[in-house]
Amino acid sequence: MTVFKTYMKVLLKNKIVVGINFVIFLAIAVLMSRNPVVTDNILEFVNVGIIYNYENTKNDGLVRHLSETFNVVDIEDDSVTIKTALFYDEVHYVIIINEDGFQSYQVPNSSVGHLVESSINNYLNTFALIQSAGTTTDENEIVNQTIENINLTTNVILEYDDGTIGYLGIYFNMFVYGGLGSIVMGIGVAMIAFNRKTVYERTVVSSTKLTRRNIHLSFSSLVFSLMVWVVTVLVAIVITGADIQDGIVQLFILNSFIFTIVCCSLGFLISQLLKKMVVLSAVISVLGLVLGFISGAFVPQFLLGDLTIAIAQFTPAYWFVLVNDLIVDMGTITLEPLVNGILIQIGFAVAFSALALAVSKYKMEKK
Repeated sequence: MTVFKTYMKVLLKNKIVVGINFVIFLAIAVLMSRNPVVTDNILEFVNVGIIYNYENTKNDGLVRHLSETFNVVDIEDDSVTIKTALFYDEVHYVIIINEDGFQSYQVPNSSVGHLVESSINNYLNTFALIQSAGTTTDENEIVNQTIENINLTTNVILEYDDGTIGYLGIYFNMFVYGGLGSIVMGIGVAMIAFNRKTVYERTVVSSTKLTRRNIHLSFSSLVFSLMVWVVTVLVAIVITGADIQDGIVQLFILNSFIFTIVCCSLGFLISQLLKKMVVLSAVISVLGLVLGFISGAFVPQFLLGDLTIAIAQFTPAYWFVLVNDLIVDMGTITLEPLVNGILIQIGFAVAFSALALAVSKYKMEKK
């Protein structure tokens, strides 16, 4: 109990550092979940450059369709200018309309570029289909019918129409950034204090065995992590008014619990490798932002490029967000589609814990 009490005293002494991290996370999570991005208008933020070198009715219709769907920007007909604009994210896709066909520029493996290309192909295929039907030979009428068909919408009634499940999905996805940072920061602050040379040497000469000390430290880290998780869940229930007895809500809680264990094991591993608070803060900032972006916590996974997804799959954050997204989309309560994501997260937790123990043993033998 001495180790546990000391651990908690260290956390209380550094409550401002640890608390600020957690409060910022909760604030961002609440704001993001209560003001989600409206996916209906997301295409308006996709910048498309159109260089129109060959005008005819069919191409006029294509330009009109792209202008109504995306944010069309002016761009010079120069390959260097186009590539520079793509590099600096000033434009996401560029199409050059020539007499002999179309030429396009986009960032390789860009999912946004695929969206634009799909929209172009949709227009061209629909135009060709209506033209081949032979109902009219007037190209202006064919263009109008093409755009009218593309813009057809269907009303979908969702089982959860109050938005609670969607809010919870966004809220818990933000746990990748803030929750992970808060847990790793708290564990790191305490472990750096315990790993100081003077403290370590006192432990060696005391009656407390090093193995027992490490078990107590692991237990203390787990208790702190669960405290962060409990507060996170309670805030989610309060702000959304979700029913904790709802099976869907319980799946979110289960997934966040598993990821909390992952964060705890990762925090214990990082704390074994670092000795200074400044380095710890830098690592947490970079780790949180990188995982937030590539996992789909900040940007929906369907908008991420293939290369980004391939890299993200080697992180537990990707699988945590994937499970959350599956929970949002599922119509009935079932664990079957979630099992792989949950098991992979558990695998990461075991791997991080094993590495942390190996590093700790190596450092003890070295000392």
